[in-house]
Amino acid sequence: MRNLKILFKNNFNMLLGRLQGKKKRASTTTAVLLLVLGVVGIFALYSLQAWSMFEGLGKLGLGKLCVFHGIITTITVILIIGIMRVTGKTKGGDADFLLSLPIKKRDIIISKLFSQYVLDLFFTVVFLLPFIVFYEITAPVFSLSVLIFGLLTVLMLPLLSVGISQIMEFIVVRLFNKVKAGNVLKALVPTIIYIALTVLLLIKTSGYGSVEFDSMESYFADRWVSNQLLSFVFDQSLVSILVFVGLTIVPGIIGVILQTNIYGKNFGVYVNKKESFELTKKQKPFSHLLKKEVTSYFTLPVYLVNTIIGPILIIVISVVAAIFGIESLLSTLQISISSTDLTYICAAIINLLIGTTCISCVSISLEGNTIWFLKSLPVRTNQVFLAKLFVPLIIVVPSLLVSSTIFGIILGSVLSGVIIFAVTLLFLLLTDTMGLMINLWCPKLNWENEIQVVKQSLSVFLSMTANTVFALLPIAIYLIFGISISLVAFISIAIYAISLIIFNWLLFTNGKTIFNKLEQ
Repeated sequence: MRNLKILFKNNFNMLLGRLQGKKKRASTTTAVLLLVLGVVGIFALYSLQAWSMFEGLGKLGLGKLCVFHGIITTITVILIIGIMRVTGKTKGGDADFLLSLPIKKRDIIISKLFSQYVLDLFFTVVFLLPFIVFYEITAPVFSLSVLIFGLLTVLMLPLLSVGISQIMEFIVVRLFNKVKAGNVLKALVPTIIYIALTVLLLIKTSGYGSVEFDSMESYFADRWVSNQLLSFVFDQSLVSILVFVGLTIVPGIIGVILQTNIYGKNFGVYVNKKESFELTKKQKPFSHLLKKEVTSYFTLPVYLVNTIIGPILIIVISVVAAIFGIESLLSTLQISISSTDLTYICAAIINLLIGTTCISCVSISLEGNTIWFLKSLPVRTNQVFLAKLFVPLIIVVPSLLVSSTIFGIILGSVLSGVIIFAVTLLFLLLTDTMGLMINLWCPKLNWENEIQVVKQSLSVFLSMTANTVFALLPIAIYLIFGISISLVAFISIAIYAISLIIFNWLLFTNGKTIFNKLEQ
């Protein structure tokens, strides 16, 4: 037991180290505090949204439908987290060191998986706990059993994510580690599953805003797994209990067994790196820098796959709206507004997806131990920054053009399409500049593989948190102040523009000083 306690503490310290890299303790503490404030803000905003859902549907006797929505969302989110955690990396320095100590392998793996469980628990708390609590608050009669089994669901669902990630880790290691295109496949397969889960979530949550009380049973029956979890919370039937155990405990046990099988072992990895960067007199320095950044983006699978999802979904959601009608999309997102406000709502939806595309927030860290080479080139720091800022524009702007054009056609207004493109481009510029500045504040240059930068660095967490807060800002203003959506849009655009100016000024003043002092 003492070994487990030490390992838990060690994993926590390693998490801070992976997030921050070689930074002073004070800097790490400040960054972690900012991260905590960000996630608390997300929890508050989502709780506010959940409460507004109960305010509308709870009064109609559809409180269970709200909880059902929370369950579907939670399952999808934790499955995505578990899948995107898969790396395919087995043997490493930490594993070698721990296995050389007089510690049971079982304790090492339990402590490792417990760290993942704690992280996933945060998401179940955010996405499901508010619905359980608000249901009890709004229900005519308080039910202790519903509260207990609801809390049990919140506590146990992270085991599904942990188990799935370990099962997929085992499969990926066995199938792809020795394949020539293994690195691409290890990044591509989870991304395809991620997109499929996102589309499935849109389908399965479609129409719940228009569900009547007498048609709830058929709506639930069409979503069997989530319905069984709902039954576990409210009825505790035998079938639902068996399904709950099968979804949580069984994957967790299988994951531990499979992780034990591959932990610390080296199954071999196919390596074939052909990277070169040359300066010639025929091209301008900025052209070389931009070519280098674009080449790096498209030749690092984990970088490409984990940041291309947003642009793809931007196009997908506009195509879905064109095929099924924008009313169906708004119903899925639980939005009911007048046609005059549709332009700003479409822009807000795209901004939420832009927020998941964190390209610039790792571009400094990815230089790693070659940062000295970039700094020694005969180019100005401004050109280095501009080259890194151009990459997100090259990747995302085409999606914005396609999506805004489709939405403009759907809304029957060229002006609406132009407004959507302008607002989303402004938000993209903000997240782009802000991400690069955050990466300069929290660089991680001492990494072993790109996964640690793209998936596990503090700059990614802070950027995604900041992007989400800015993207959800219009919703927060609308819910808190209750003003018109058009006025909310103008206020939000003004905040985005002012924030862009501030971060742009910080980047090309303080950011240049930080960059020139960077060391591996």
